[in-house]
Parts: sequence; structure tokens; C-alpha cells
Amino acid sequence: MEETPLETTWDDVFAAALLVTPPDPGIHIYRVTTRPVAMEDKMNLIIGALARVKRIEFSRLVRPFKSRMHGVMTLLAGLELTRRRRVKLRQVKMFSELWMYPGVEEAEDSVSEGDES
Repeated sequence: MEETPLETTWDDVFAAALLVTPPDPGIHIYRVTTRPVAMEDKMNLIIGALARVKRIEFSRLVRPFKSRMHGVMTLLAGLELTRRRRVKLRQVKMFSELWMYPGVEEAEDSVSEGDES
């Protein structure tokens, strides 16, 4: 079978571009956005849970929400609280359950935005 070389000139490209029609303004694209998840809310969730129990599994904190964004924000909140030494994270081995414990400082009922302990 003989191959046919493809040759396209700028005139061909320009002619094809002129045939492109803009989208119909009558067509509306609707986007569903998720409600933002506040880091402060997730930090308060962790601190509140650790005020009631000595330790808690990460999965127990995120299970009620059934949303990946809540899981991500809860993990980030846990890391931020660990950085502030308000929470300790422990995992026995890779991919095992992540446990959260109260940190060095006394856990408070809420986390203020500018709190740098």
C-alpha cells in the first residue's frame, strides 16, 4: 500500500478556520460548584473530638461527610494542628490507620485564625 504524503497549506488552514462557527449563545453551560470546606471548621472538628476522647481514627472523622474534599481538608487541618503541636499523629505502618492524639498543649474548644502556638 502506497503512502500518500499529507500536505496542508496555510490557505487550507485559513479556509478551515473560517468554517468554524462560534458556540450558540442560547446554549448555557451550568457548573455545579461544591461548597468550600473551611480549614478552621476541620481544625475545630478535630479539637472537639479529642476533647471527648483520648484518641480518634482519621477515618472516623471523615466517614460522615462522604466527600473527598472533606477528607483532604481534615488531613490538612490535622497536619496544621500537628505543626502547632496541638495534635499528635501516629501511624503504625504505611497505609495503616492514622490516629490523632491531643498534643503537648491543652486542647481548646475553638481554633482562632491567627493562633500560632
